[in-house]
Amino acid sequence: MSARDLATVHLPAAGWAALVAAALLMPADAASDLAGWFDFPLSDKLAHGALFLVMAALFVRSFRALSLRHALLAALLAASVYGAGSEVAQRLFTDRTAELGDLAADVAGAGLAVAIAAAGPLVRSPPWQRGTGEDPE
Repeated sequence: MSARDLATVHLPAAGWAALVAAALLMPADAASDLAGWFDFPLSDKLAHGALFLVMAALFVRSFRALSLRHALLAALLAASVYGAGSEVAQRLFTDRTAELGDLAADVAGAGLAVAIAAAGPLVRSPPWQRGTGEDPE
């Protein structure tokens, strides 16, 4: 692994994971103060989904040395396990509660990122580069 890969590929994923941990493990009163500006039904679930969408997208990029299929699966698994771990940590180390709904939102956000990443090559590549055998001329 080169220093450039570390700085441009792996550190963003690690940094985002650290920010997510800080956000999800802050005390309940601080979290409610932070979340006060977007208080509407399901806003908590949307926030969880968005955090883990970004996390899984960064994980896909970080796992780019693998095949696309394996990178997608690894990113989904890593983000899902991270989400489960964060819910357990909330229960054990903070005054916040663990919720299955939050974990479902985490997995849904990660799944959406993986689905977008999986569709990306199909959307960007012309048919003759996708193995259809068609030549552009």
